[in-house]
Amino acid sequence: MCARLVLFDIDGTLVDCGGAGRRALVGAFEQLFRPGSVSAAMLVPFAGKTDFRIFREIAHALGIKSQRLAKKRAEFERAYELALHRELHDGEDTTQRVLPGVLTLLEKLAARDDARVGLLTGNIPLGARLKLERFDLDRFFEGGGFGDDARNRRGVARAAREDMQRRTGIDFAPDDVVVFGDTDEDVDCARHNGFRAVAVETGWAEPGSLEAAKPDALFRDLSDTDAVLETIFAE
Repeated sequence: MCARLVLFDIDGTLVDCGGAGRRALVGAFEQLFRPGSVSAAMLVPFAGKTDFRIFREIAHALGIKSQRLAKKRAEFERAYELALHRELHDGEDTTQRVLPGVLTLLEKLAARDDARVGLLTGNIPLGARLKLERFDLDRFFEGGGFGDDARNRRGVARAAREDMQRRTGIDFAPDDVVVFGDTDEDVDCARHNGFRAVAVETGWAEPGSLEAAKPDALFRDLSDTDAVLETIFAE
C-alpha cells in the first residue's frame, strides 16, 4: 500500500478555540485600523476561509483600501499574534478543547509507517502554531499548507501536498491524499485537487451543507477511530 498523506483543517476539525481566533483577528484590526471593527467583522463569515481572505473582507466592509492593507501586513501579523496568545491563554475561557477522537486518531496515525500527517488550514503559520501548541498537538504535524500560501483554499490544498512531498521525499498521488475538514470549502478544495474528502460535523457548517458537498465520508465526530482509519486507508 502506498503511504497516505492525511491533511487536517484546524478550527472546528481538530480543536474548538472558543472564538479566540475571531476575537484576536478583530482585536488586531481595531488596533491597527479602526475602533469599532467588531460590527463589520460580525457580518463576515469565517468558516472555511483563509485568514487573509477574512482580513480583506472585513477591510472591504469598512472601506479600507487594499494598498493600505498591504503596507500594514507585518504589523497586523504581530498584533494578531499577541492578541491570539492572550485569548488562547485566558484562564477564564472554559470552552476551548480538543474535539472528540482527535488525540487518539493522531496518535494512531503517528504510530504507522504508511501515513504522513500535515495541515491544510486557512490560518497563517503563526496562528496555526499557537492554536496547536495550546493543546500540545503541534508535535503531530510536519508541515502543510497555510492561509498565506495562496489566495484561496484550493491553492492552499495544492501547497500542502507540495510542502509535504518536499519534507518527506514521497510523491503522493492525488488519490492518496485525504483531507479532513468541517466545511464545504474543505470538501471543495479536496475535490478540485483530486484528493479524497472526509467531512466532520464538529464545526460551524450550515445544516445540510456538508451532505450537499458530497464528501467521500461524513462523520459526526472523529471518536470512532477504527471507522475513521478504515476510511483513510480504504483502497
